[in-house]
Amino acid sequence: MNIRLSLMIFAAVLSAVVRMSEATISETVTVPTEKYTAYIVPEPGTDLELIIVPVVCRKIVSSTILAQDTSDTVIWKRDEKTSTPAQHVYKTYRNGVADEIAPVLSSREWVWIHGILRPSCPGGAGPGPVPLEEFNVDVPGVDIDIYDLLKRGQDEEELEESAGGFVCVAGSLKKIVIRKVKPEARFRDAWTQLFIDSAKVKVWTSPAKTTQITSGHKFTAAELPRDLWVEGVAASDDARDVQLRAYYKTPPLKAMPTED
Repeated sequence: MNIRLSLMIFAAVLSAVVRMSEATISETVTVPTEKYTAYIVPEPGTDLELIIVPVVCRKIVSSTILAQDTSDTVIWKRDEKTSTPAQHVYKTYRNGVADEIAPVLSSREWVWIHGILRPSCPGGAGPGPVPLEEFNVDVPGVDIDIYDLLKRGQDEEELEESAGGFVCVAGSLKKIVIRKVKPEARFRDAWTQLFIDSAKVKVWTSPAKTTQITSGHKFTAAELPRDLWVEGVAASDDARDVQLRAYYKTPPLKAMPTED
C-alpha cells in the first residue's frame, strides 16, 4: 500500500480526493503453469482486467472466486460476455451495481480464483474418463492502514488511497498498521518491505520513539500485522508529497509493489 502524507507547517497529511481512472491495465495468466500475477496501479487509478488462458490442448471447464478483498466498494467478477472455454476474463466492478466497471486506486485488490481444465485436443485424453485438472490463480495484495481511519469502514481504504491522512510536525505521532500479504492462506511465507520516500517523516516501532524503522526495512510474515508510528519532522511542499510504499516477496514469486 502507498500512504501519502502531506506535511504542512503544523500538520502533515495522509489524505483523499476523487481521482479519474486511467485506461484499463490487463494481465494474462496461462494455467496451470502460471499461478499468479500482480498490478502496479498508477495515479490516479485504473480499471483492472485479469485474463486466464489454458495451455495448449486444454480448455477451461469452470472457474470461481474463492476469496477476495472486501474492504472497499470494489469487487472482482467474471465478465460472462467475454469469457469462453478459451479464456476466462475477470474485471473490477462496483459492488452492488450491475456491470459498472470500477477504477482501482491501488494494488490492494487481491483475489484467489480456482478452476478446472480438461483436455481439448483430439485423442489427447485416451480411453476411459476424461481427466480433469485443477488450477489456482492469485492476485496478491499488501495493505497499510491509517489507524484513525479504520472506523470509517469501506470509506477508509478510499480515503487512504486518494487523500491520505494528517500527521503533525513536532506533535502527536500517527499510528499505521502493516497487514499480512493477502490471501493469507496462500502467502504464509511472504515478507513485506517498507520504503519511505522522504526525510520529512520518521517511522518508529512505538510512540516512545525508541527504535526507528528506516526505508527498506523487511518484516517477516510472523511479524505482521505490525503497528508503527509516523512522526512529522518537516513541513510539506505540496499535498501528498510524502509516500510510504510496501512491497511483498515470497519464493518463488518475484517482488511486486502495491500502491494503495
